[in-house]
Amino acid sequence: MGCRPQFFQILGDEARSRVPDEFIIQNSEYANPPSFFLTIESMLDSLDPDRPDEVDKTLKFFEFAYPRLQAWYNWFNATQTGSLIGSYHWRGRNITTERELNPKTLTSGLDDYPRASHPGPEERHVDLYCWMAYGAGVLARVAEEIGENPLPYRT
Repeated sequence: MGCRPQFFQILGDEARSRVPDEFIIQNSEYANPPSFFLTIESMLDSLDPDRPDEVDKTLKFFEFAYPRLQAWYNWFNATQTGSLIGSYHWRGRNITTERELNPKTLTSGLDDYPRASHPGPEERHVDLYCWMAYGAGVLARVAEEIGENPLPYRT
């Protein structure tokens, strides 16, 4: 999972005129992979009891960030759910295009990953499901480290 240049902000009319419209879409209901959980897990894995000052700083950060991480996770859980309970799907696929056999899923970060040829709300995307399961596990670990209840993320 490297840097995806198409997700950088496009500033100014001149820059916008050089980018195809399909890459400019901005919508608060469209999500990108919550890869920040990889960083959080790395921070958890690097907690070293032999370095208590660093552990304290990291735990203070987690205490500060935990409500925001919860809100972010809950936003994903509210906006990216699929039509079936427990399913997820990426938003932002063009359901009306006649130019592409398999419309891109730019939001997923896997533009060319095989998806249904006719996008719609009934799609279920296993990659987003995995991100959500992973994020729940990381949040449970953070909760345990800072003395919060991890159960909401374990069920």
